[in-house]
Amino acid sequence: MSLATVNMSPNGEVVIPYELRKKLNISEKSILVFRESNGELIMRPISPFSELMGIDKKLGITSASLKKLRSEWKRKHGGKGGASNGLHI
Repeated sequence: MSLATVNMSPNGEVVIPYELRKKLNISEKSILVFRESNGELIMRPISPFSELMGIDKKLGITSASLKKLRSEWKRKHGGKGGASNGLHI
């Protein structure tokens, strides 16, 4: 397990240490997902879109369940089609 400390800028920016970027294969084009769990901030890189193609079939997600999720999203977010404030996990 790697441990590093960094300072946050006034704009909320942090620099991920080089060793961790290298170990996790994170580049300037990487997409990172942040979530909170039990008072901790968890960050992880997600796969490029091309690697996610067909993931629904790999995970056994049906089109009916995707439609249900989509309608729940629209109901919660006033009919908006997508996450306008970033990716919500």
